[in-house]
Formats: sequence, structure tokens, C-alpha cells
Amino acid sequence: MLDQVIVSGSNFFTLIYLARHLDVANYGFFSLAMLAMLFLANMQRALITRPLDILGAAEKADLVLDRLLVLLKALWIAIPVAIVVLGALSLQFFPDFYLFLSCACYLLCFLLQEMIRRYWYTINRIQNAVRSDFISYCGQLVIIVGMNYWWEISAYSAFLVMAATSLAAFLFDIRTIDFPGRAGRISLKEISRQHWSISKWLVLTVITIWSAGQIYPLLIASMGPAAVATFTACGNILRAGSLVMQTVDNYLPSRAASLMKEKGANEFRRHLVQTFVLTIAGGAVFVLVIYVFALEILHVVYAGNYDHAVTVLRWMLPGALFTVIGMIFGAYSLAMADSRASFLANLAATAFTMTIGLWSIMKFGLLGAAVASSLTAATSMIVQGGFVFAKIKKMRFIYPQPLEANGRV
Repeated sequence: MLDQVIVSGSNFFTLIYLARHLDVANYGFFSLAMLAMLFLANMQRALITRPLDILGAAEKADLVLDRLLVLLKALWIAIPVAIVVLGALSLQFFPDFYLFLSCACYLLCFLLQEMIRRYWYTINRIQNAVRSDFISYCGQLVIIVGMNYWWEISAYSAFLVMAATSLAAFLFDIRTIDFPGRAGRISLKEISRQHWSISKWLVLTVITIWSAGQIYPLLIASMGPAAVATFTACGNILRAGSLVMQTVDNYLPSRAASLMKEKGANEFRRHLVQTFVLTIAGGAVFVLVIYVFALEILHVVYAGNYDHAVTVLRWMLPGALFTVIGMIFGAYSLAMADSRASFLANLAATAFTMTIGLWSIMKFGLLGAAVASSLTAATSMIVQGGFVFAKIKKMRFIYPQPLEANGRV
């Protein structure tokens, strides 16, 4: 929980601060570069770090260390490929060489730090991950604010500061790991085979998630950096609840799975309905407050830079609520060991984005993007919920009550 507060909180306030102090055009280009970088970071998670979590959790510490050593070497092959992809995205969406260069520096340092961070999680030394993230994420916020006090911050310098703090965290962590002097006991070929058996589905999931909802800033990039900045600034406000969402995502799957095992499908369904009602109630209050005070919130948070975005923010509000409900359904789906539902839900949302979403943007511009983003989230939520309730209905006939200790139902 503390680690999530550090990461999500620092990133949230960093993005808000930059949106407040960068001019609209520069923040638009910064947002596009950050979006490209985050996509590549998610691909690293799907291909490398998430399989490390899963495979390493069942291995002894010395074997996990051997795996980490080989993966760090493999990362030096993957990083140049990622930078080439970043360059291609830069030519298309943010054609500024110095912005690309500073973003590439951040990508390099972030991927290195994230590798060690996930290693700490794999061997259950989360306090080390907290320390690393404090250096990186809290450090970036403090230095960016301090730098802007003495010199005017820019998109270039912001990326370089984030690169420097990520590198500092990586170097601090790497000094605390006692690497073996000889080569590891597992080859890169064997690791690649093991990881691919897991990551091939994770990569597809990442692609569908990004092409469903995260891609909207890229779809409106042709409208200019100001439109991207406006859309992103509204999205930043709606991410104020990301800490709560992430906590729910971390907590609910294990809690719901335990409930299914201990009390059966009927109680599992009852718990889902209760959580759904509470989410609707809390989300409705959040939506109502932002809807009523949209202008005041934008004015205070961004010092008047985005006062014109009131209508856009209001149309994006339903999407924030639908996203939270979709995460709730996804958590219960994972509790039933069903990862297919999330993939299909995002696939349906992708189909919506690439058809009606694109048409809405071409027809109505930025406002069309705001409406379409909410409808995309609604599509994913409805499909995910349909799978969850269908599976619960099926399980209620098979396992209506918990399994007793003597084996009788």
C-alpha cells in the first residue's frame, strides 16, 4: 500500500504540476511522449517482469538471482529495440529531436529501475522496492518543483530529471545485490522459452487495453498538441482516484477467491453485488462533485490554463465510473481464475474505439473523443460484467455451498 502511494501519488502530482507550469502546446507534446514511453514500459512488463514474478515466485532465491542476471543482459538487447520504436512514434506524433532524446534517456533508466523493482517483489523484499521508488518517484517530484523555482521547467528537463532519479534508484539497488561471479545456471534461450509461454497472452492483453482506451491521445494528435494537452489534463483529474482503484485491484481478487472457497458461489455473488452497489454509490458522488464544480476544479488545479475544458471533462466523467466498475468485475473474474474475460472485454472495447470512436473524433473533434472514451469504458464494463455473471450463474449450480472438511457439499 505504501509503495502504491509513493508511485501513484508522486506520478499524479508530477503530471498535475507539469500541466500547470508548461504551456499548453509543450504539455501536449510531453503527454504524447510519455504515452509512448508508458506503452513500451507495459510491453517490458508483459515480456519480462510479469513472467519473472510468476516463475521466480516458485524458485529459490539463488535461481531467481541467476534469472535476473540473464534478464538484465537481455534488457541491453531489448532497450535499443524499444528506443527505435520510440523514435518511430516520435516521428509520427511528437517530431522534436530533443524531446525524443530526453524521453529515450528516461525510457532507458526507467526500464532498468523497474527490472530491479520487480525483482524485489519476486523475492518478497518489498521494503527494498519502497526505498527504490521513494528515491525515484518522490525524488522526481521534489527536483522538478525545485528546478522550476530557480529555472523554468521544460518538457526536456522534466524527462531528464525523471531519468536521473530512476538511474539513481537503479544504481543504489544494484549495489545491494551480490551477483554471482560466474555465469548463471540458466540460458537466455531457456528463459525466453519459459517467459514466452506466459507473455504471449500478456502482450495481447496489453495491446488490446492500449488500443481500447489509452490510445485516444494518439488518435486526436492530428488536431494539434493543444487538443492532446486538454484531453490529458482532464484525464489527470479523473485519475485522482487511481490509488483507490489500484488498492481495489490488489485486494479484491484474493479476497473474493477466499470467499468462493470458504462460503461458496452464493456468498461470492452476494459479495459482488454489495461491492457493485458501494462502487456505484461512491462513484456517483465523485462524478457529481466534479460535474458541479468542474470549472472551479480546473481553474484551481491548472491555474486557468484549461478553463475551456469544462465540457470535455464532464463528458469524460462517466468513463471514469465505468472504468472502476470494470476493474471490479475484472477482479472477481480473476478470483474465478478467468483471465479470458478481461481480454475479450478489452477486445470488444478496441473494436468500438477503432470504429465508432474514430468516427466520433472525425465528426465532433475533441468533444467526440471525450464521449467516445466514456462509451469505450462502458463497452468493456458491460462485456466484462456479462462474463462474470454468466460464470457465477454456472458455478452456483455446481458449487452452491463451500466444500466441507469431510469432502461433502
